[in-house]
Amino acid sequence: MEDRGEVIYNWIKERVDEGCTAYATTCLRSIKITAGTFTRGLIRYRNGHCEVARGRHWDSINFCKISAI
Repeated sequence: MEDRGEVIYNWIKERVDEGCTAYATTCLRSIKITAGTFTRGLIRYRNGHCEVARGRHWDSINFCKISAI
């Protein structure tokens, strides 16, 4: 059974492969996720969390609002 982080990661990956731009929105900021984000290794799935790079740290986006345009 897939956990929440894996489902989010796969959904974002599918939308980006379709040519869409995905956004992860928190109460403070929005993160734009494009094909370049995946090729540069700025998003990953690890230990049940879908994570986005923030400098030298990783932020979980499991509980953010995820949308695609």
